[in-house]
Amino acid sequence: MKLTENFVKNADAIIQAVRGWEFEARTGHAAHGSVFPFMSRFATCKLQGQRAAPIIDLIFDGNGFDDDTKDFFSFIQIQRYMPGDFIVPHKDDYDITKLHLVTLTSSNVDGIMVQDGNDLVRVFDKAGQKVEFDYHAWHWVDPVQTERYSLVVGE
Repeated sequence: MKLTENFVKNADAIIQAVRGWEFEARTGHAAHGSVFPFMSRFATCKLQGQRAAPIIDLIFDGNGFDDDTKDFFSFIQIQRYMPGDFIVPHKDDYDITKLHLVTLTSSNVDGIMVQDGNDLVRVFDKAGQKVEFDYHAWHWVDPVQTERYSLVVGE
């Protein structure tokens, strides 16, 4: 696992840009319901289409992504967690080659748990921090205490 601080330098601007967008609750397989008898509770804003272009520019311009990522990404999502929301332990099953996870908010209590080899590591949220790990590894978000946002980009 690798952490890169200040990978995204304009996390607040990204959050402000998506505040008026629709966030949809995750359901079915997308809520990891196939792993546990209960499902995750959080919402996703999928950035796609012409309307999303200014936000996509905001995400890539002046931040740590390379030019190829901006040109060839598979998807971009903003995850929003309200107090009490969570993601159950799961392994991702995307048809991608790389996953970028960036926390957009900071917290001394909220964060992500990540399997790193034989260890479990809690990574507390720090706005702009990129968290790199094998997306096939176990990971989850415990019920959050504050509103939490994260950015997920698949290549």
